[in-house]
This record gives sequence, C-alpha cells and structure tokens, in this order.
Amino acid sequence: MPVNQSDMRSTVRLTRLWAPVLFFMAAIFYASSLPGSHIPHLFLSQDIYYHTAAYSALGFLFSRALKKTCKSLSRKKRVVFTVIFGIIYGISDEVHQYFVPGRSVSATDLSVDAIATFIGGLLYR
Repeated sequence: MPVNQSDMRSTVRLTRLWAPVLFFMAAIFYASSLPGSHIPHLFLSQDIYYHTAAYSALGFLFSRALKKTCKSLSRKKRVVFTVIFGIIYGISDEVHQYFVPGRSVSATDLSVDAIATFIGGLLYR
C-alpha cells in the first residue's frame, strides 16, 4: 500500500508539535526521580523556581501544540485545557516523588505547577 504524502506530512507535523511536550514531561519525570540527597541546595526556595520554570515551559509547549492541532479551539479553552493538563501531570509528579527517597509530596509544588502552566499557556498566543 503506497504512503500518502499528505498523511506523511501530517504525521511529521504532529510529531514536531507534540515531541517537545513529551520531552519536557520526560525531563520532569527524570528530575523527580533524583533522590533528595542528589539535589544540591543552592538557594532558598529553589524548588519553587524549578517548578515554575519547568511547568511554564511545559504549559507553553502544550498550549502551542494544542493550538496548532485544534485550530477551532478558543484561546480561553486552550488555556483551560493547558491548566487541567498541568494539574494532572503535577499530581502524577507529586505521587511519583512520594516513592523517591528524600522527596515528598507538596501541595505548594502542585499549586506552583498549576500557576506556571497557566502562565505558560497564556504566553503562547
């Protein structure tokens, strides 16, 4: 069966849009897998800065991919879906950290994740 060029371009386009989202999710998962003793303490509240940077980038990339694949979605709905995604992934991140030595579950981290994905979602126009 011959490969349809249009289908191939669509697959490449989807990969280019969603691969960065998956990459960032994997990077967050990896960082969450590091035992607490392996994370150097550099400054006060560094965890909040790390979560803000990671989840705002994730929100930006998710919002971008969503906009380009669901063109009829309004900006408001796109941002809402981005925040919902960020909260769900943040919950899974906190549950994952529960099982990592020296790490703990934090409602503050989850709140920062939600706010950061909201900011990242807003930043992509």
